[in-house]
Amino acid sequence: MIRARAITVTLGGSPILRDVDVSTEPGAFVGLIGPNGAGKTTLLRAIHGTVPAAGSVTLHGITDPPRAHRARLAALVPQQPVTPRDMRVFDYVLLGRSPYIPYLGVESSADVDVAREALHWLEMQRFADRRLGELSGGELQQVVLARAIAQRAPILLLDEPTSALDIGHQQQVLDLIDRMRADHQLTVLAAFHDLTLAAQYCDRLVLLADGEVVADGDPRDVLREDVISRYYGARVRVLDNGMGLAVVPIRQVASGPEEGTDD
Repeated sequence: MIRARAITVTLGGSPILRDVDVSTEPGAFVGLIGPNGAGKTTLLRAIHGTVPAAGSVTLHGITDPPRAHRARLAALVPQQPVTPRDMRVFDYVLLGRSPYIPYLGVESSADVDVAREALHWLEMQRFADRRLGELSGGELQQVVLARAIAQRAPILLLDEPTSALDIGHQQQVLDLIDRMRADHQLTVLAAFHDLTLAAQYCDRLVLLADGEVVADGDPRDVLREDVISRYYGARVRVLDNGMGLAVVPIRQVASGPEEGTDD
């Protein structure tokens, strides 16, 4: 469903991605993980066609589709979306139908129904007439996801889709995405900071570091304590209860004054 080959991105004279290869099977839920600055966001944008990149991207069997057609194949939920403060929530979600509306055309009643359904799936119907500037960060994040769902693309690209949500809404949103993936054969490629969430929901993890893929495979193979220590510089324990992994940070206990010395 997604095949990115030799993706190389240089921004401001600095290399961000170096010959990155990523592929997914139809209906897969693949997580992009890695420390800050690893290139996760840039890779999603390169696949979506919103950042210049060398290499090739094949989406749904079409190699390097033009940007207008790419919008029908892949919907991107950015980490920091542009959201006009005075726009109504419903009108913003309806923008997800733009790839299907002819030049100088207007949305159809079917487009309106799709936008309403997207809000319904996220239980956001009551916000339809609110202004974007009146929403909390978590509410706004769900509205941005609703717009992507309304796009009805077979590929969903998510950049930190739950970063502004509490734990209950994180589960609600990821459960919804997982259900849609199963019911509609959506293919999901998502960047995660939360390694436990990534392990719980993703079939496969791709670990980026310094703009390169350094690990790719089953979460149990990628989320090893030595690997996390090496690439994140973190002290963790990886716990497996048979239902999934949990990555637990370990506090470094400060040592007290040595015996026999003054406080």
